[in-house]
Amino acid sequence: MTPPPATSDSAAFAAQVNHYITDYIKFADAKAGGILAVVSIVGTAVGVSADEILAVAHSLHIAAFAIGFVACGTAAVAVLLTLLQCVSALAPRIQQAPFSLSSFPDIARQSPASYATSVSQLTPQGIAEHYSVHNVLLSQIASKKFAALANATIWLRVALVAAYCATLIYGLSSAVTSECPDEHTERINAEPTR
Repeated sequence: MTPPPATSDSAAFAAQVNHYITDYIKFADAKAGGILAVVSIVGTAVGVSADEILAVAHSLHIAAFAIGFVACGTAAVAVLLTLLQCVSALAPRIQQAPFSLSSFPDIARQSPASYATSVSQLTPQGIAEHYSVHNVLLSQIASKKFAALANATIWLRVALVAAYCATLIYGLSSAVTSECPDEHTERINAEPTR
């Protein structure tokens, strides 16, 4: 069974789908940029304060130090994985695509005169076909972007929880050591040096 011939309605539909997918790609890029900014702030905050968090936690108890170490390490790994997923979302790769007059790499390979001639000879069916080829490729790009964003969001949540745990350990350790400074000083001084 052959499909019915395309009309200008088919070409208009293909153009609307093209705009729809393009808007989703722009949204995915904006979201990746936002996640990238947030995770950069979290990573910088944890990286800059990790030594102090661990020092204060160690002054309280070795268990607090271990929990702080795990929290800071988990945050660092989650930040790195979030960054990698954001980069993946911003730069998806597509295999070689069929030729389309609505695809900028294909347009760039032509001279202005040959491109104008090709476009002027398009029928509504040809317009719909070229848009459809391009729409399939854009859909593949959008799908890859949103899959990477889903992973980035998961890792961002892990980074935020780990950073919160590290901050909590720091706060509790600071509060306890400030309430009983003499006791902790004596414990630190009594520990053998390595």
